[in-house]
Amino acid sequence: NKKGEFAISSQRHRTQEQNLNDCYKKIWDIIKEASKTPTDSSEEQKLRIKNLQRKANEERLKRKTKHSEKKTLRRERKDSKFFL
Repeated sequence: NKKGEFAISSQRHRTQEQNLNDCYKKIWDIIKEASKTPTDSSEEQKLRIKNLQRKANEERLKRKTKHSEKKTLRRERKDSKFFL
């Protein structure tokens, strides 16, 4: 509704208790359905995921190399001070 509330009702049974239990079951079914993850991916989506993983790995390796170079440069500077 407009207030952002979630309303479920049931009039399947004669008693209020049974209708309340039916509402709980409806809520459980909605939550269970919403929590499902799609298992089938299209070929396009699989290719996109693979490209994103490859790009992320390349970026990680670039950062790692850059960090390693930075550390090497620091080490060389320290060594040069001692030998001068």
